[in-house]
Amino acid sequence: MNSGQNSRWAKAAEGVRRSAPVPIADGCIYAERFQHGCCETWQVKCHHPDQLGMVYPARHCRADCPLAMRLEDVHVVAVITTWNEGEDVAKTVQSLAASVERARLTICVVNDGSTDGSCSPGVLDDNVIVIRREMPQGVGRSRNAGYEYARSVGADVVTFHDAHMEFPAGTIEGLAVEALREGAITSAASHGIPSKGALRGCWMHYNPRYGLQPKWSTGGQVREALGVRDLPEWWRTPCMMGACYALPMRVADRLAMPTDRLWEDTAGRWGFSEQALAVKAFLMDVPILQSRDLRAGHKYRSHNPVPQATLEVWRNVTRSTAVLLGQEIFDRRFRPYCEAHLPAAEVDQIAEAAFNDAFEWGAEWQRAPRDVFTHLLGAGAPITEPHPDHAWLPDVEQAADQLTGLAPPIRVLQWRPGESTLRVRDVLPDAEITCVEMPGHRARVWAPILEREDISLIQAPLGDGYVRAAEGRGQFDLVLVGGEMQEECLKTAGRRVRPDGILLTHASADRLQIEDAELKKERKSLSDFQERRGRARAASGKEPIVTVCLLNWARPENLGPLLDSIAAQSVPARVALWNNGDPVFFGPNDTPISEHPLIARHARATRNAGCFPRWWMASMADTEFVCSMDDDLVFADEQVLADAIAACREECPDGIVGFFGWSRVEGKSYKNGHHHNGTTTGTDADIIKGRFMLLRRRSLGWAPLVHPALLDIDPVDGIPGALAEDDIVLSLSIA
Repeated sequence: MNSGQNSRWAKAAEGVRRSAPVPIADGCIYAERFQHGCCETWQVKCHHPDQLGMVYPARHCRADCPLAMRLEDVHVVAVITTWNEGEDVAKTVQSLAASVERARLTICVVNDGSTDGSCSPGVLDDNVIVIRREMPQGVGRSRNAGYEYARSVGADVVTFHDAHMEFPAGTIEGLAVEALREGAITSAASHGIPSKGALRGCWMHYNPRYGLQPKWSTGGQVREALGVRDLPEWWRTPCMMGACYALPMRVADRLAMPTDRLWEDTAGRWGFSEQALAVKAFLMDVPILQSRDLRAGHKYRSHNPVPQATLEVWRNVTRSTAVLLGQEIFDRRFRPYCEAHLPAAEVDQIAEAAFNDAFEWGAEWQRAPRDVFTHLLGAGAPITEPHPDHAWLPDVEQAADQLTGLAPPIRVLQWRPGESTLRVRDVLPDAEITCVEMPGHRARVWAPILEREDISLIQAPLGDGYVRAAEGRGQFDLVLVGGEMQEECLKTAGRRVRPDGILLTHASADRLQIEDAELKKERKSLSDFQERRGRARAASGKEPIVTVCLLNWARPENLGPLLDSIAAQSVPARVALWNNGDPVFFGPNDTPISEHPLIARHARATRNAGCFPRWWMASMADTEFVCSMDDDLVFADEQVLADAIAACREECPDGIVGFFGWSRVEGKSYKNGHHHNGTTTGTDADIIKGRFMLLRRRSLGWAPLVHPALLDIDPVDGIPGALAEDDIVLSLSIA
């Protein structure tokens, strides 16, 4: 993990209080009491948004303070939206009511056209306010109705929840107090019912199915993104968890003011509600804070109950982004995605209505919407600071402007497309532009945008092919070098630019590149340490007790970090590698992977033989235990293998230990069974999934380790069907 100094989220981490002030038990919720000076006298700091942290030399909040508010005085309206949720609605209402101990609570259920009787008279408590809509209108419009009710009764805070929730005591009050103090949207972590693992809102990604998809993440992923060792109590996040979040009414009113509604009048019934509100909050500089300690249980459904849900989402994406970001940004950024899912005529109709509404409302409240693309979206988006990709935009515009007098065609080459690419297109509308990018998520995001701008995209994996991707394409008037491998690309760029052309590099040396360099140093240091440890183990004569069986096909770059992770384990291990793909190398001199000191057995197939061959290699091991492990995992600490071996010895000596599993649910398909995700310890499972499986080698005697060529089975993608699901075959055979 990188240090906070190198993290793109460092400013976000610094700008958040490490420990939120605890309210004085008999005083104002805005008052933070703290010790001052060597004699430890008490002072009080006021955290009311209007007071800007004023300090008073008093033990308690001033009795005559007009802004003082006790927790008992806070009126919270909790809005639950529901559509045919059955008995879960009543359970959610009961849990919510029981969780609030001191604040004044009003529960408002918006029944969005339910036909299952779940909100009928007598089913819910008599104190619950029920707003009924005859026909389903969607989550956004239902929550607007709940917000309007909260405003009508003079609430201090409004919270929003799904209808299948469990609330620990203090969750709602904790969200409400922090929201009032910070003038922010506050969000609780979410854990599945009955799972205990917490998920947290962290960033948003472009997603080919949902447009802007919130990326839920674990505490470890958030720590890495923030660049901190310990999670702060609250931190700023791009998107709230949709099932449980709170807004002070003053913030809700501010967000509703420009368009006269909290959520935009979305075009579909389902999807994109939290994302749209998060973008609106970003544009209006309203922070969204994620809690470390507050969490709410959420029942995750196995399928979406809304018919044609994907189309509904894209109608909402079209409406919301067109209203919030305006025509220019919508046409360049979002229209290509929307037209990939909806008919172009429908996109035109929804967008045109949105543009007309935006014109009537005015857009003075918006920040520069272009920033949304790089400041808000994607892993590491620095929501509280300038984005490094923007640092060289003035230089890029100046360089492009110098070429405006050249005779066409003006030719431009750029490594790593971004905002700078669109700036070049703005200045040189007829230029021939070619971009180079690595295959992956970023390339998928930019491909439709570049295609719409008539810009060519070359995808090449990071390495020599990436550097030389533009070979044979002639010379260019302007060459822009950004992103990865700048030094190597510069050597090629010097040959690609015309004698009187312009060569420009990213002056700020994009922080991602700096982080990569630091990460490489850390990995080199770790590798040296592990090599020394390996030599020490060999000298001590300590024999490995487990063989880790690895498989490689399409991700050879993952093997190095994975082998480092295995070498760092507290129990000695050796590795057997079945290679379905091209030759793999490691180290600075491209040493063949077969010569890696950990690898005791290595086999390379002439074609993709699927996953099962790793178990042939396991059967030939001479260790007591064998395990398989996917190449997109690394061990979290040095004790993982030791803990798994202890569990196998003590709890299931003739079975399999794993972190991921599946248990049958009567009458349900595999997809709708119970999937264990690593958060439930000591749980029996019908099948252990192949991401990590550890067992005694002798147990393989129960499994049919047959060569695929001997099976009379129609292959799927060249892999015999029975062997494509090796984890299922192995689990059932041993069971």
